[in-house]
Amino acid sequence: MNPRAILLALETLDWGPPPPLNPHGPGILREADGWLVDLGLADLPGRLDTHRRIAVPLLASLTYPTASREVLRLAHDWMAWIFEFDDQFDDGEDGHSSERARHAREQLGAVLEGSAGNVPRHTLQWGLNDIWERLRALAPPALCERFAGHVADYLASCEWETRNRRAGDCPDVDEYLAERQHTGAAHSCFDLLVPAMGLPYSRVDWTSARRGRLEYLSSEIITLANDLVSFPKELEQGDVHNIVIILMRRQGLSEQQAVHRSVQWVGECIRDFEREARELARTAPQGLDEGTWHYVHGLRLFYPGCYVWSSRCRRFLVEDAVHEAARP
Repeated sequence: MNPRAILLALETLDWGPPPPLNPHGPGILREADGWLVDLGLADLPGRLDTHRRIAVPLLASLTYPTASREVLRLAHDWMAWIFEFDDQFDDGEDGHSSERARHAREQLGAVLEGSAGNVPRHTLQWGLNDIWERLRALAPPALCERFAGHVADYLASCEWETRNRRAGDCPDVDEYLAERQHTGAAHSCFDLLVPAMGLPYSRVDWTSARRGRLEYLSSEIITLANDLVSFPKELEQGDVHNIVIILMRRQGLSEQQAVHRSVQWVGECIRDFEREARELARTAPQGLDEGTWHYVHGLRLFYPGCYVWSSRCRRFLVEDAVHEAARP
């Protein structure tokens, strides 16, 4: 199926009203290139242009609509870092080298542990260090620890993907969905909702199993919808880490059946999210804490924000992927 047909299928789902745009978005757009140059992308042919097509300022503005300028910049830079790391391990030679993935995980983990020493500019390690220092300056230690754990999960899942590519393995559906919670890096982005919404960390009920279930569902909606939008590109590139491709290979579904089942899955997750959110409010012993309510509202805004962004940006088009592969 072509990308337009997949988007039309996704449009049939009840995404709710589109989230508002953060008013600081235009300013972040003007500043984005400077940080990307510091990250070293000016030294990599075509990478700055690629990030402009990805439209990360739009994504950040849709998913953090009430963030201050400082926090929106932080969220933008974190998302841009994820995209750059993803592309290096999805599309480049690093994506087939378990040794390079392990080395990257150890190097980047050292940043979060405070044992990296002096980090050279123009590297992914520098970018993560910069983001980490800025987060620690505005967030309590408990949130920073939570973020670091989610980043570690993300890096480990990238290593899992490289092992699959190297061995030529296609994971089954259950294994893939479990790891997709980490490969999408959504949980680290959810952590930034706390400073973005001005929430005191202690006012969110982090012990609630339902809150955790809502995070899981929001992440699953984001990642499965992303798989659908990126399916034509990833099929062209021969990558198996996509729910549509896995349903075709592991369950023998046709392309149309696999797309239809995946769209159904996203719709079921949206309905489950709304039901769980209502139950969380209904079953709270003394009423739902205001901080937890706002955090859940942020999770609810996140997945339509990602959907609106993915329908507008050119990251997932096959012709763009072919163009990038042809670059020297």
